[in-house]
Parts: sequence; C-alpha cells; structure tokens
Amino acid sequence: MTAAAARIAVVEDHDRYRQTMRAVIELMPAMVVAWEAGDGEGALELLAEHPVDLVIVDLSLPGVSGIELVSIIQRRWPTTPCVVVSGHAQRRHADRSFEAGARGYILKGRPAELRDGISAALAGDRYLSPRLAPPGEGT
Repeated sequence: MTAAAARIAVVEDHDRYRQTMRAVIELMPAMVVAWEAGDGEGALELLAEHPVDLVIVDLSLPGVSGIELVSIIQRRWPTTPCVVVSGHAQRRHADRSFEAGARGYILKGRPAELRDGISAALAGDRYLSPRLAPPGEGT
C-alpha cells in the first residue's frame, strides 16, 4: 500500500518565488502542492476549506504578516505545521517565527534548505537555516 502524498500549501505574495517553491516541492517524493495563496487572508479561507499537511508561509506578506498568519494557524489548526520562508537572514526573525509556532525558518533561494525544512517539519522536528544556527546547534 502506497502512502498518500503530503499536501503542502504555499503562501507567498511574489508569483515567481511561489512558482519556484512549487517546482522544488513537486520534485520531492510523495509531496504535492495542494493550493497557493498570495496573502494571509486568502490562505485562511483556503485552509478552512482545504486542510493540508503543512503550510509554507512567507515572512513578509501584505495585510496579515507571516508571523501573524503562523500564530492564527496554530490557534485554529494546532496540528498543522508551518514553515516560514524569508529573505531576512537575521536570527530575531527566526526566533519570532518559532515563538508564533513555526516549525521551521528557511532562507529564500536555497532549494536544499526548503526540502530539508519541509521534511523536518513533517517529521515533527524543528528546522533552522544553517546560516542562522550558532555553532553546535543542529537543525
């Protein structure tokens, strides 16, 4: 019996990067992009109608910020893990994301990190971009 593919949602306001994430995810075994949204409000509407196994959230979204969106998702759907993607390479953004309930913080432009972060979050583990981890802190 084959396990069902993990359903991933992508919340990113930049079309090009959203397409890039979709391409990376769909190359991963047993992963499928279930839906995409360009803002937090749209993501919440879609999530209410179409539950997923993981939500990838851009840190900088119009309207509801990525951190606010993660917090809302964790309150409404506490078993749905979130991973934050960002171009901000400062540890404070990662820390705020984790405080909101994110399971991962991935720097944009690093497909290997996107794959690793998704896999870790789906396994129930926490993932932090290696560029932000202090020496000795694992992902």
